[in-house]
Amino acid sequence: MSLKDIALQAGVSITTVSRILNQDSSLSVADETRQRVEKIANEMNYKPNKKKPRSATIGIVTWFTEEQEKNDPYYLTLRLSAEKELKKQGYKSVPIFGDSTWTNVRRCTGVIAIGRFSTTQQLRLKALNPSLVIIGDNSLENDISCVTSDNEVGVKRVLQDFIDHSRENIGILIAEGRTSDDLEKIYDRRLVDYRHYLRSKHLYRAENVFSIAEVSRKAGYNGIQTAYRKLGKDFPNALFVTSDILALGALDFFTENEIKVPQQVSVVSFNDSQLAETAKPTLTSVKVDLPLMAKRGVEMLLQIITADADVAERTIIGTSISFRESSD
Repeated sequence: MSLKDIALQAGVSITTVSRILNQDSSLSVADETRQRVEKIANEMNYKPNKKKPRSATIGIVTWFTEEQEKNDPYYLTLRLSAEKELKKQGYKSVPIFGDSTWTNVRRCTGVIAIGRFSTTQQLRLKALNPSLVIIGDNSLENDISCVTSDNEVGVKRVLQDFIDHSRENIGILIAEGRTSDDLEKIYDRRLVDYRHYLRSKHLYRAENVFSIAEVSRKAGYNGIQTAYRKLGKDFPNALFVTSDILALGALDFFTENEIKVPQQVSVVSFNDSQLAETAKPTLTSVKVDLPLMAKRGVEMLLQIITADADVAERTIIGTSISFRESSD
């Protein structure tokens, strides 16, 4: 009898069954569901597999090169958190960077891939090692389990907070590059959420979308400089920036040009990394629980390895806002 059999009879996911039977106190589930799962497990005389291939190695594939990762705390934190969680579970891990060959993942017991990968890359990783989980991108359409953050709710909260503070001329600075194999444009879903929400409030202005191709402090500076020169006095009085690094570049431009934050432009960024806490002024930022994303990704992968799960799942991690000096 397997976790899959219990999940089918209980009408819940395999992940939920596994977390209930392992007494995961962080799982938010109704008492009735918990009791139903435990009852079915008892009736089926389920015996958990206590064996863990503790000498096994998990490959952690990141879409960045090692040098790129050093400049992006978001993906660096995800990888380090995954390594820490795997070590806690008794597994070894090996990092495989974006400029490395992926063929070694065949020798790994399982693979965690972190970042934005093209469909071709996702399917190649799956062919090399079917025990695969992707963190940071929705890969369900390719039948690959994944963990993502709930960016939609985070974006809505930011925009509504701007509106609540009578800031209705709202801009967005967003980076939309390409996957590392250059096969697909990386389309950031947050832009869709931004457009949809502001259109619902009759506040959307196409000229307030500032799109750049690179995530760096310099790119953030240049993106805002170009937008400010173009819009002048019509420049937004509220700005949502999709990463802390880009927001630092925006703040550099505002400081250099004596544009007061938040008095003239209220700024909110995304990720809530240490960069947000040390910026001047400190950045209000949407917090993504990266260690929790990594933890759920590891749990998914170990479930695939030990329980032989064959149905792809997506786990979505919620966000919150850390308010600081850069916004009202």
